[in-house]
Parts: sequence; structure tokens; C-alpha cells
Amino acid sequence: MDVLLDALIIVAGIALVGHVAICAALQHRLSDRAEVLDELFAVPNRRLSTGINLRLLRARHYFPRAKSGLEDFRLGRTTHTLLFGARLTGLVVPIAALAFFAVSFAQGVR
Repeated sequence: MDVLLDALIIVAGIALVGHVAICAALQHRLSDRAEVLDELFAVPNRRLSTGINLRLLRARHYFPRAKSGLEDFRLGRTTHTLLFGARLTGLVVPIAALAFFAVSFAQGVR
């Protein structure tokens, strides 16, 4: 069980770092298209993020079947690839974290 816990926390950590990096790359790529940035990225708390222009993908974009509202915008292949990576890593982080807690709870109940 300890190996599984270690693997889950490592996967969650790598996915989190990857998500932040991919979101930063996607923001840089779309820096000239403010309307797309506003549709894709959330600003969770403007007062806490003074000086840091890091925004993460909105949670509604994590799910592949969810209507994203991006159909109106023409995005290139590289942008779509980055968006797919951000969606994938954004979905993996909470799943791996919840699995970590579930396995920890199951191990504690034993």
C-alpha cells in the first residue's frame, strides 16, 4: 500500500506542476487574444495574485464532453494540443489526490 500511496502523490504532484506549466504556455500563446483568455482562464482571487499573472484553466474545461464555448474561436493545432494537455492534467490532479485519500482511509480502517 505504501508504494501505491507514493505513486499517487507523485502522479498528483507531477500533474499539478505540468498543469501550471501548460497553463502558462497556453496563456503566453494566447496573449494577444483577450476574449479567449477570459473564456479559458479563471482569476480566483485578484487581491491575492498581485504581481503574479498566473491563471489556471476553468474547471468546466477539464471534462472533454462539456461544452466549452470555444467553438466560436479559431485556434491552431498547437493551441488545441496545449489545451488538451491542460485539460488532462487538470483532471488527473483531483482524481489522484482523491485516490490518495481513499487509499489512506482504507489503509487506516484495516
